[in-house]
Amino acid sequence: MAALSSRAAAYAASLATDLVAQGTTLVTVWEGEWAGRLTDPADWPDDPYDTAQDVIDEWTNRLLFTVEDVKAVRLGGPLGDGDGGLVPPGTLESPYAARSLADARDALAGVGDAFEGLRPLIPADRASAARDFDLVFAGATDALARIPEPLPDAVRVQPEVVVAAQDALRELQVTVQVEVAQALSVTVVFNDNDGD
Repeated sequence: MAALSSRAAAYAASLATDLVAQGTTLVTVWEGEWAGRLTDPADWPDDPYDTAQDVIDEWTNRLLFTVEDVKAVRLGGPLGDGDGGLVPPGTLESPYAARSLADARDALAGVGDAFEGLRPLIPADRASAARDFDLVFAGATDALARIPEPLPDAVRVQPEVVVAAQDALRELQVTVQVEVAQALSVTVVFNDNDGD
């Protein structure tokens, strides 16, 4: 790899500094004001959440949407799902950074992290919902890990491995939609990808 020019190096250093500053701001706001907005929404009348249950509903539905996005868009797009097997241009995420699979895995890891915020809210008599989530989440994570890099080659040479990951993600989606949502008394809503 060629060495960066002094100008390019200075630019990269500035970007890194800005990234740290933006990340620090996000953590500060999340741990401060936004934590209160989620745990005590009634104290914030201008926010979209009226009750704590509204927050739980939103959080759980976002988990569902993210799993659906990984299954149908990040994997399904490059596979040609929904387009008669044709792969439209632009369906591969992060093609220049070659992070298509890494992005999908990171999104799924975020689902696991977010679920940890919901776990304490699951009633003891519905604890099986959390155990089932853990089981199918591990299966979906393993299935994504089995897709060989890079994703375009995997889609072309081993599409069955990508489809197996989609199947594991579908199982995770059903577990969240049925077991976790019911355990938390969540109202499940539909997103733009529903109907597959």
